[in-house]
Amino acid sequence: MKALSGISIVLLVIISYACSKEDTNRVSIPVDKKFDLNGDLVADVSITYKLYSGNINGSKYEIIKGQLTFENPENELMEYDSVGFLLHNNDTIFMNPDSTQHKWRKGGLVLVTRFHYSDSDWPEYWSIRDESIENTFYLGFRMQMNPESKIIGWMKLGISNITGDIIITEDEYSVEEYMVVVSE
Repeated sequence: MKALSGISIVLLVIISYACSKEDTNRVSIPVDKKFDLNGDLVADVSITYKLYSGNINGSKYEIIKGQLTFENPENELMEYDSVGFLLHNNDTIFMNPDSTQHKWRKGGLVLVTRFHYSDSDWPEYWSIRDESIENTFYLGFRMQMNPESKIIGWMKLGISNITGDIIITEDEYSVEEYMVVVSE
């Protein structure tokens, strides 16, 4: 009985060491958030983080994605043909753009990722969708307010490449045909 008890203690120590060793290779996942953009006290935008895993050529990997999506699937993000989704201060957003300006696209947008193979540590920093060195970004949006009306607007995002945290720090919207991104 004592031998069985001793073996149990040794196994418990080995299992705890293995778990703690595995945990040191983990990274914390930011908390999901919801934001109200139009002041009606109902969440319009969700920012969610998900852990995915898989296998590439026999090497296991894990990736965490931070994604922005609208609560209403009818709402859209603005996409410039040449620049993608991320805007800059003084860009113009049109309610009904012609084909040379931009287009509206339904669905979400992955903004940050963190990727690692099982035989390596997690990288020190999150990768941000944009290649610039900024940590402030703008997204244009078009939202259905009711069956007869839509609004256009922009949101200013703060994204930390250290924690992966995404926050909306400022937003503006309008019922006009166009508006300019003007932020402090």
